[in-house]
Amino acid sequence: MLAALSQQLWPGAARALVQSAASSSAWQQAAWALGGSGSACSSACSSSSGSGAAACSSTRRAFSNAAASTSQQEQQQQHAAPPLEIPEHEMEDGLPVVTARLRALDGTNHCSKMRRRGRTPGLLFSLPGERHVLLDLETKEAAAHVRNFGRNGLLARVMRLELRDAEGQPLGALRVLPKAVHINSSTLAVENLRLMYLPRDRTALVPIPVSIWGEESAPGVRGGGWLHVVNRTVPFACPGWAVLPAIELDVRRMNANDVIRYSDVPPPPGCALRVKDASQPVVRCAVKVGGE
Repeated sequence: MLAALSQQLWPGAARALVQSAASSSAWQQAAWALGGSGSACSSACSSSSGSGAAACSSTRRAFSNAAASTSQQEQQQQHAAPPLEIPEHEMEDGLPVVTARLRALDGTNHCSKMRRRGRTPGLLFSLPGERHVLLDLETKEAAAHVRNFGRNGLLARVMRLELRDAEGQPLGALRVLPKAVHINSSTLAVENLRLMYLPRDRTALVPIPVSIWGEESAPGVRGGGWLHVVNRTVPFACPGWAVLPAIELDVRRMNANDVIRYSDVPPPPGCALRVKDASQPVVRCAVKVGGE
């Protein structure tokens, strides 16, 4: 009975579907062959008994599984990350390493799912041709870099980005500079990381943190004052080879009410100060006001 039904309703459709399951057009053709008498197929399967009904049900499940597999393959191909050609550039040894995979999907819902899986969405921009690519980073690794260098220090730290494709196969390495890091105010988890491709000959605006030393020797501090760090970073336009992780400020000679301004901070070699008002204070030696 099942053989006769197969010849009447879908002759050769099952064979064509099995041979071409990876092609959505083949599935559509097989479904059309069945669809003309879909109700007849359903009633025939319902009226069949014993081994005939089981075989009919198995055939329909095979068609459904093949369609789902084909749809999943097409989705993966549609959302595959675009190929990336790693530009040639020089990179020094000893840079901190951050690893990331390319991703194609974006959006609030997708990024939320990534964070729940322990992944951090990221972005790599300023590639040749003004191109940018989406990244998938490990949250623990990103958080470790924030702990080691600090939130401000990370934005002045040239790093080595080890790029992999969506399957984890290595693609190459890029010299990058973190430009923005977003941290959840409640959980302190790193929620987003933006990286800039920075070869040694490219200029970038870098907020370099200030590092104060000699505070205990300052006359103003020994006299009862204290150092107030007004601005913790100083913005400089730096070529890639000249980016420094910090600028040291010697405050050993600061008296009460003394001020170190932007204009007093020595720029790193090859860098230029980039502020609107260079007279703004960076560090001030404050004194206690009032009292009994």
